[in-house]
Amino acid sequence: MNAMRSFLLTLSPNCRQVVRLLSRSLDRPLLLWSSLGMKLHLLLCISCRRYARQTRRLHEELPQHEHAWIESCPERLPAEARQRLKALLRQSQR
Repeated sequence: MNAMRSFLLTLSPNCRQVVRLLSRSLDRPLLLWSSLGMKLHLLLCISCRRYARQTRRLHEELPQHEHAWIESCPERLPAEARQRLKALLRQSQR
């Protein structure tokens, strides 16, 4: 079984490449081979699976808490800048 796992890992991207692919996949669909390679790697690498789960969770949760995050910033942005940021965040969720 270890030989098969090692062989499959040689076909998939390495951890550093998977981190980049995960980040890209949150913004846009990946090419078929990139997506398949990433999924194969995630099946075999528990660390990257954990990282993917955490990254996806952050990506889902942050927009829901934008108000709390903006309010907790020690350096206040001007109201106009805050409104522009909020509008951009809302736009990106569509």
